[in-house]
Amino acid sequence: TGADALRWWFARDVGVASDTDVTVERIVERANDDLANGIGNAVNRVSALVHRYRAGEVPNTGEAPLPVARGLVVRVDRALADFDRRAASASIVAAVDELNAHIEATTPWRLAKQAEAAEVLDRVLDRCVTTLLVVAEAIAPITPQLADAISAQLDRAITLPRPEPVFPRLEVP
Repeated sequence: TGADALRWWFARDVGVASDTDVTVERIVERANDDLANGIGNAVNRVSALVHRYRAGEVPNTGEAPLPVARGLVVRVDRALADFDRRAASASIVAAVDELNAHIEATTPWRLAKQAEAAEVLDRVLDRCVTTLLVVAEAIAPITPQLADAISAQLDRAITLPRPEPVFPRLEVP
């Protein structure tokens, strides 16, 4: 967790050619904002929805990831090859933000109450999991432990484990 937090902070906040003030508080704040509250919350949320409405079985409807996640791995790889860590991390954050907006717009908790919407709910859940797996692949060069935790939490080959934080909130020592 600590190594991923530091790696993420470097990617998100440290410029290539400018000075940056390093404080534990800044590293912890960035990790909590983006990794625990952003990405981690999205994974936990989707995992909880799959558990609640599909007994931990990820529907396999063949849904593509959300548009912002299409090509995300390539965009992140290109940005990192150009030493533009900020663009790489911003692309990942944008994908997670769009996923959260998608969840709010599709309201899976309402779909679950409508028997005739079961197929739509399956597609929504599948798309959310697919998008997060793309995020995991894209974030792997920056935060490999987090990428592994996301992939394990959303492994389609098994019944999903009970949701647990893939990136716990950090505390300033």
